Amino acid sequence: IVWHRLIQDRYQIVVYDVASSEESLLTDSTVNNMQPTRYKGVTVWQRWVDDNWEIFMHDGSELIQVTDSPVHDIAPHVRGGLIIWNTRASDGRQQLKTYDMERGLITSITDDSGVSVTNPRMVVMYEARYENGDVVVKGFDITTGETVPLQSLPRDLPDELPGAEETGETKALIQ
Repeated sequence: IVWHRLIQDRYQIVVYDVASSEESLLTDSTVNNMQPTRYKGVTVWQRWVDDNWEIFMHDGSELIQVTDSPVHDIAPHVRGGLIIWNTRASDGRQQLKTYDMERGLITSITDDSGVSVTNPRMVVMYEARYENGDVVVKGFDITTGETVPLQSLPRDLPDELPGAEETGETKALIQ
């Protein structure tokens, strides 16, 4: 479990090990460290560096500064090998960014319709296959626990339809 605590007029990251019932400081600096999240031993948070917020990560053995940008990098979340956070420029523009921990790559998430992309949350995407052949791409929001359909695709139609069966009966058209 992680949280930030005010210690000597600066917020520091506190880690609590449930198994050992021990509490320890992950940070002990002269700047604020806030908004920590943790997943399987990896902790991420925002730290005040010079004149803005940057994203930091502790992987259990090493402290890594993930961002170094002129905009505020805030509200990080971590799941699996991915960190996601918001950026806020001084003119109010916002953007979502991700960091792939394995490859060390930062990616910007943009929306082609030109809207501001905000409020990052991790969503696990998967395909639900039904007995009738339909496939629905669904998302599971890790934060809220909700499952939502993202896209529905009917099953593929056959290229050729079979002909009518001959029954030997006389057929009539009724209008």
